[in-house]
Amino acid sequence: MAIAIKLTVLIPCYNEEEGLKGVIDEINKVLSDFPAAYEILVVDDCSTDRSKEIAQSCGVRVISHPQRLGSGAARKNGINQSRGEIIATLDADASYDPSELPRMLKMMDSYDQVNGLRKCEQGDLKPLRTLVKNTVKSIVRLICGATIPDLNTGFKVFRKADMLPYLNEIPDGFSCVTTMTMLYLAHGKRLKYHPVNYRPRKGRAKFRPLADGWAFFTTAVKTAFLVRKTNRDPW
Repeated sequence: MAIAIKLTVLIPCYNEEEGLKGVIDEINKVLSDFPAAYEILVVDDCSTDRSKEIAQSCGVRVISHPQRLGSGAARKNGINQSRGEIIATLDADASYDPSELPRMLKMMDSYDQVNGLRKCEQGDLKPLRTLVKNTVKSIVRLICGATIPDLNTGFKVFRKADMLPYLNEIPDGFSCVTTMTMLYLAHGKRLKYHPVNYRPRKGRAKFRPLADGWAFFTTAVKTAFLVRKTNRDPW
């Protein structure tokens, strides 16, 4: 008889050999007292380094893309193929500290999506990233009247059944996590932000300031108008 899996921890991955094993080890450690069965699912987006081999050596489940499809595509594929009722997703670069994951999971009794609220910006090109994020947050607040503490956090917990209807609206690139947040707001879902430690990433950053920054901006603004149209107070 197959064991029912309650939780899938989804890790999208592209060339993250420096941080991936540590992330997997940390997740297993913080979930050592989890009261149900869980799986760690790595979606390898056609890495050219040893990421896939490292994931396999850790004994986790691995899905491999035959060609690079994007961070959002990796998340969507992982959500579709996850076995857990609840999905937690975070990055493979060790920037998110998973120690708050058990607390975030407990909050799912009261919320539809729990997001890791980063205490600071640690990515490359920090001044530019901070400027873009603060500008977009201000515009979103003006459009839809909602103050969103962290628009593009990649540390999220949600129910698979809730996210599946939105997958076709989620882009394949970096703006995917922004869309996941905004779509929940637009449909009146209950969101919670929980402070988490955010660390300097391991390995080389994949963020492209112009292309990814513009995608983040346009996605947030477009979905903010959808939130405004529904005229719902997300808090």
